[in-house]
Amino acid sequence: MKTSLTGKYAHLGTSVLHFGRDDGFNECGLAVTMSSCSFPVGALQIDHSSTAQLLYATNHPLLPELVPYESQAMRNSLQRYELIGHTLEGKGQVSEDDLKQLLLGKFPAGLNCPYYEDFFGTTKSMIMNPAKGTMELCWGGRSANGWRSYDIHEPLGETVLDIELYAEKAHPEFFEFVPIPAN
Repeated sequence: MKTSLTGKYAHLGTSVLHFGRDDGFNECGLAVTMSSCSFPVGALQIDHSSTAQLLYATNHPLLPELVPYESQAMRNSLQRYELIGHTLEGKGQVSEDDLKQLLLGKFPAGLNCPYYEDFFGTTKSMIMNPAKGTMELCWGGRSANGWRSYDIHEPLGETVLDIELYAEKAHPEFFEFVPIPAN
């Protein structure tokens, strides 16, 4: 979806909701996405003076002030969070190929979860680059569906895509609630 109105900021994003958008960025570089969790999962500050230049979250609270109110998380959320950190922290330059491999890899080695019948299936994998105004998107999180490139500065045509999904049953421990470790 793209919005570009005279006198307003252009926006490029997607939606699998019945209304509105669930992620995207505007021409000024503000990027927003959402996570399914009862509390905000994170509002950590990163700026040019910070030594931390990587910000990520999954589906559990990260802010120490919120953890006492929601002290447990699904095991898969903690595992995915650890996988992202282990894969990207301290790596230095992270390429789009690094991100694509992480996003399309099947859980637990990657972030793709084909558990649609359990209401936990990857609908899309995205790499947003607000500085360049581009988005790479792979529907269903499957390489067979291909990556599509979008640019906030280019017209967005109407398209209909047939994509492949495959469904598996999640192991019961995938949804098991476990304590959130202290930071």
